[in-house]
Amino acid sequence: MTNPSSPVSAGSITHSDVPLLFADTARSADMLYFGGADVPDPFVAFLLNGRKYAVLNKLEFARVRREGRFDEVLALEALHERCKHLAPARKPSTADVVELIAQDYGIDSFVVPFDFPTGLALEVSERGIDIGVAEGLLFPEREFKTAEEAQHIREGNAASAAVFVSWKPFCKRLLLPATSYCIKGRC
Repeated sequence: MTNPSSPVSAGSITHSDVPLLFADTARSADMLYFGGADVPDPFVAFLLNGRKYAVLNKLEFARVRREGRFDEVLALEALHERCKHLAPARKPSTADVVELIAQDYGIDSFVVPFDFPTGLALEVSERGIDIGVAEGLLFPEREFKTAEEAQHIREGNAASAAVFVSWKPFCKRLLLPATSYCIKGRC
């Protein structure tokens, strides 16, 4: 059943191979690249028509709206309430939320990264939504750094080098063997 306030109405166009993620940003480079905000718990995110969407709980909702690169942040609790009305006998699951998103946005298939949770993929697939695994990276463009990202990497490397330089005299004062503070043969 389609939500009357959703972006898709009955009989409208469907979308295929929509990128779908379910991960936290600490373990998923794709999720961190996609959303641009640190989120410690796994959450649903997807890309549709060039717009980035995230589904977050109330603890993360306002912060990620403010700090992240998402075009729209959906409230997990509101989606859970809608799921409860559709299946009141059970607690809403992540697969229920993904199914509701697919219905609301007219999505008939998702493409997921290689490390997407298998159980969730199976549950979503059992609901009639096709799941495909991306060949290679889900976002291949993340391999190439922007000028700003490259500058941040240079600054980080310079800071690390400064720490190593300042650490060397300290190690000598402790009478540590020279090899204990050597990297690739350089002391």
